[in-house]
Amino acid sequence: MSAAACVLAGPAFARPTVSSSAAPWPLSGVTGPLPAEEATPGSVRAEARQALALWDLADAVDVIDLVATELATNAIRASALMRLDGKAPVIRVCLLTDRSVARVEVWDEAPGLPVLRDADDEAENGRGLILVNELTEGRWGWTRVAGLLPAKCVWAEIALAAAQPPETADHPTLPATGPQY
Repeated sequence: MSAAACVLAGPAFARPTVSSSAAPWPLSGVTGPLPAEEATPGSVRAEARQALALWDLADAVDVIDLVATELATNAIRASALMRLDGKAPVIRVCLLTDRSVARVEVWDEAPGLPVLRDADDEAENGRGLILVNELTEGRWGWTRVAGLLPAKCVWAEIALAAAQPPETADHPTLPATGPQY
């Protein structure tokens, strides 16, 4: 990220103090390590809503927090075997935006890769990635975290209806970033 970027960290994505001459875009926020437990998606949703409100992106809240929640839920489910082995798996969630696109990244250390598949109408789960795929118009994927296999980052990008910032050095394109394990 450029020097103009605001990097936010902590239990909630809060806007830091920025000098008036610094451009506040692009924005990014990373949660601290969150336990890969059933209650965590609710925290992810609340923190995403708070960040988007602080970033004046209230119009995008419903879609972005739903995508973040679905990706976090998948990471937690993928981490279930690690818990059974006595490990304490964690996830991290990263939100990034440049006003035209919002990117949600969920980082985990669980084995396995996300797969988009057809869910049976009677199935109780298995529709999360279908929903993410629809909400992002197919703009999602995953990457391995080099040197930390089986760690991975699952990401999704949401086009924002808000006006795009002018193309200047103060508004660089959105980079792919995230936490370091």
